Amino acid sequence: MTAAPQIASPRPRPSLSLEAALYLLIFFVALALRLYHLGAHPLNDAEARQALSALNLLRGADVTPGAHSPAYLFLSYLLFLLFGASDAAARFGPALAGAALALTPALYRDRLGRPTALALSGLLAVSATLLAASRSADGLIFAVLALAFTLGALREWGAKGSWLGGGARAWLFLTAIGLGLGIASGGRLLLGLLALALVGVIWRWTGPDQGAAIKALLGPVLRERRLFALTAALSALVIATIALVSLRGLGVLLDSWLAALAGFVPAAAGSRSPVEVLLFLVVYEPLLLIFGLIGAVRAFRTGDGLGQALAWFALVALTLIVLYSARQVADLAWVVLPLAGLAARALAHYLRDLTNRAEWPLAAAQAGLTTALLGFAQLNLAGLAQSARNTGAFTTIGVPVLGQTYQVSALAQLGIAGLAVTLTFVIAYLLALGWSAAAARLGLAAAGAVFLLGATLSAGWGLTQRGPGSPAELWWAVPASPDVGRLMTTLTDVSNYTVGNPHDIELTVQAEDDGLLAWALRNFTHASFVDRLDPVIDSPVVIAPLDTTSNPTLGSAYVGQAFTLRSTWTPDLSRPEWVVWLVFRVAPTQVNEPAVLWVRQDVQQLQTPGTGN
Repeated sequence: MTAAPQIASPRPRPSLSLEAALYLLIFFVALALRLYHLGAHPLNDAEARQALSALNLLRGADVTPGAHSPAYLFLSYLLFLLFGASDAAARFGPALAGAALALTPALYRDRLGRPTALALSGLLAVSATLLAASRSADGLIFAVLALAFTLGALREWGAKGSWLGGGARAWLFLTAIGLGLGIASGGRLLLGLLALALVGVIWRWTGPDQGAAIKALLGPVLRERRLFALTAALSALVIATIALVSLRGLGVLLDSWLAALAGFVPAAAGSRSPVEVLLFLVVYEPLLLIFGLIGAVRAFRTGDGLGQALAWFALVALTLIVLYSARQVADLAWVVLPLAGLAARALAHYLRDLTNRAEWPLAAAQAGLTTALLGFAQLNLAGLAQSARNTGAFTTIGVPVLGQTYQVSALAQLGIAGLAVTLTFVIAYLLALGWSAAAARLGLAAAGAVFLLGATLSAGWGLTQRGPGSPAELWWAVPASPDVGRLMTTLTDVSNYTVGNPHDIELTVQAEDDGLLAWALRNFTHASFVDRLDPVIDSPVVIAPLDTTSNPTLGSAYVGQAFTLRSTWTPDLSRPEWVVWLVFRVAPTQVNEPAVLWVRQDVQQLQTPGTGN
């Protein structure tokens, strides 16, 4: 007999798992939030210095003075080369890095657990702090991404590349490249490295298991230290010098780290007050703060070593930011990162109660009642803020009850809102005593998470979309005004009517050659920047700061139009103004350095018939 022919079974086709699909969905959501209207708002002075440095490197000119991130310059150089220099291109690199940061929890999934890692990925995608950092022309988000990726790749290296494919040698190179990216991101990595080192010391002395875990984590690096150090150094060199195109990048890298170290010197210029930093954390990150604190308490109560390390990291990073003289609000990214890990662990713990379907009806009832009470409190506070916004003071409101209208004072309105919030905890406590503690926890956590998530999304949307030019949003101390765009539109119209090209007109600018005006005028090849104006200047257009006492003395007669370039926030608010700011992010602002676009009178007379004025 002859054997039947063997039919080869078809090779299994690769399929996309549900977990991988969720990570991709989170990534695309994070990317959409970071790319939407990315170039709608003009760059401010700090962003302009970074972007102009990349543009100057592309044009073969000198880098603008100041502390720059070579990693930002590297990617922006390539983007400007491919797509041209624009506000969107200047922020595109950080936006990609911020979206990639949302994928890094996949490297920790075996230690955190799959639900926790997915929750962490989602929190990193919607965090208001990380969203704003990803939409800023700055190198901070590259440093945050580099640290998160390096630690995750180091764990995979020690586990012989247990996930995402590749062997131990592949993860060696990935870990070293991540470290090289962190070094090349510049001095913005300093606070993160210091916090990590201090946490390692604290963790080492809290128990023998932690010390053994640190040694196991660093073991592969010590065994392959020469190859690892060489790869990391080469990676930093390639990024800092833009693939060896500009060796001046090494000087930029050194200056960045020296400037970061100098930030510990007292009275550093341009620093933000600790109150503003802490206020931003409380108001813009309520979800991560509250559930992060819950996760920290659970970590110390249950002896969770990783949770304790995250809690120490958040505390140490916040302490360093307060002590750091050159602190910026964006530095809170080092606090938000571990807080997101703690919050994800707390949320995943509560979600485990969903496995018991018997708790669902009570939990749903608790969640619905809690949502209604929190919504009532929010509406009450919003009504109070709206009345204060309209009148400038707290006023009484009429409340109809059984056909009669009763006047309720502002203090009573605040009390009612506070009572509604208090009732949510009272009801949860009574439900836990009388029926089910698990259902009470689950209902309260679900309603609180949804409510706080809405607050976080609203804060992030207002920060990046509704009011990116408002200093009351706290992210930038002196943001660029939307008026900069109107100034540029007017100037291009004048240039079109005068010389037939939107960027060929000759103009004189009394401003720094590395600020927001220098970036806005980057395509005007005949723009000259001067320290002061004098009577010999007779260019067709002059841009100068507004002098409230007299017009500038120039070589010809000019007509002018004023524009606001910058504005600052006035933190000295009254109690009604604080309530309005808390709800609407509206506060009194001061115009900082308004400018006037002066057009020579003969040019204006030529333009007027064409414009129909």
